Amino acid sequence: MKEKDLFPPLKKWLNKQGFRVYSEIPTLGHSIDVVAEKENLQYAYELKLSLTKKVLYQAISGRLYCNRSYIVISTTPRKENYNRCIQQGYGIIRIKNNITEILLESEDFVPFGNRRFDFTDWEEGTTSGNPMLKGIGPACSVLDDIKEYLKLNPKATWKELYHNIQNHYSSPQSMASALNSWKGFTLR
Repeated sequence: MKEKDLFPPLKKWLNKQGFRVYSEIPTLGHSIDVVAEKENLQYAYELKLSLTKKVLYQAISGRLYCNRSYIVISTTPRKENYNRCIQQGYGIIRIKNNITEILLESEDFVPFGNRRFDFTDWEEGTTSGNPMLKGIGPACSVLDDIKEYLKLNPKATWKELYHNIQNHYSSPQSMASALNSWKGFTLR
């Protein structure tokens, strides 16, 4: 089984509940695998074969943009990561043998800054969970944005960059630590 194999049964299950289902939704340097919308609610779903620390990190976007955030897996989660989901408010859905079950319900979140995706001109998704290509991801996108910003603001500080460029970092120091000297990049 591959991550993309989780999408068809998830979409079918969500459609039966009256949700419209969109896939590969771009956010700040990352894409949410699936966003389901019904009435005024938007729920995020990250597809992974197993519940790992990596997917817990990826699910942050769901908390920032949607009313609920779920991690969709095909295995039984380890207790330690299951407990992390409880602490962070993420829901867990398992799809096994084409049976979709909620293992843990998501907390309700208020999207950061009352953000909301506008799907007016979008069609429902047909695929999701495809592997990322080399050079594409949150850090790469932020770094590209920093380079563009520095063309107009060559003396910008990490604090200025943090506040003026959409990013997923927790602080200017976190951004600097992750990106400084990365792939030959340095802030002059």
